This record gives sequence, C-alpha cells and structure tokens, in this order.
Amino acid sequence: MEKYSQQFSRPAQVATKLNIPQQGLTLIELLVTVTILALLLMVGVPSLTGMVERGNVRAQVGKLKSALDMARSEALARHMQVVVCGSSDGDSCTGSANWDSGWLAYSDRNRNREADFGAGACGEAEDCALVSEQLAGNVITLRASASDIVFNRDGSTDQSYQLDICAKDVPPGEDLGRSMQLTVSVTGAVKIVRGVATCP
Repeated sequence: MEKYSQQFSRPAQVATKLNIPQQGLTLIELLVTVTILALLLMVGVPSLTGMVERGNVRAQVGKLKSALDMARSEALARHMQVVVCGSSDGDSCTGSANWDSGWLAYSDRNRNREADFGAGACGEAEDCALVSEQLAGNVITLRASASDIVFNRDGSTDQSYQLDICAKDVPPGEDLGRSMQLTVSVTGAVKIVRGVATCP
C-alpha cells in the first residue's frame, strides 16, 4: 500500500520540478532596447524640430499674405492709400525693414505714411487701423525690402516689394527648407515663393 501511494505522489513532485520559462527581460536585452530607442530619438527629434519650424513659417506667411491682400482690397474699396508696416505694438510703425515683432495695416487718409490714429475712432481726419499682428516667442525672422508697403487707391504699388520669412536660428545649409518669401508686384498682386537663399 505504501508502494502504491508513493507512485501516485511522484507526478506531483515531477510537476513542481518542471522548468517553466520566466517572464521579463535580461539586463542585456534591456540595454539593447534602450540603445535602439536613444538612436531613434537622435534621428527623429531634429526632423520633428524642422517640421515644427516649417509649420511656424507657413502659419505666419499665411497671416501676412492675408493682411497684404486685405490691405490691397481696402485701398480699392476706400479709394485711399493703405500702408502695411513693421510694428511692435499694433499702434505705430517701427520705421525698420525688420518686421520680427509683427506688422500693422492702416488706411492713410493724409498720405503721410504715418499712423495718425487720433482718438482711434477712424474719423474723417484720422487714419484707421485695419489689422495688426504681434509676433511673440521669436520663432521667425521677417525681413522686408522696405520699412513699409504702400498700396495706392487703385490697388497698385509704386515699386515691387519682397518679404523673407525664416525659421529662427536656421542651421547652415537649411535656409531653403525652412523659409518662404512673399513678393508684392507693382500691380499689387501678392505671391508666395517657397524658400529663400539666405536667412538672417
């Protein structure tokens, strides 16, 4: 009887001694995985940064093109001179071709190319602010070929203009990929050109 009970108890002993694989990673597997992830991040982060910078440039180009198109339309509709200039506060022009801080479009009733808003009510003798944009965070550089762009009452301009919009601190050799250019012809037409040769 003892012999018989020992035979039945052996399978339980054998089951406890079976080699069941353990779950988890060895130290070497973990190190290899971490190394691969680090390499992927080294490759992916710069391209992600470039994508964000190109998105910032495209967004600002879209806003500036809309402001220029609107300024031309207002010049035609109001039959008066409309000026677009660099502005840091949305109330006055900087008088500089550096438009990094933003821009301002206004109707120039007395044709003196100065933003004379007076009480700001757009009265008969006052200039009228049409649109402004303040740029924060220094994410782009914006250089114009002149301190202001003037649309005549027929929508034309006295000269052609060029505005270069670049991502901030573009690495050497990547200017074309992270920049755009707006051109304003003497007819007042605004066009987008992809990429500029040299960013500031």
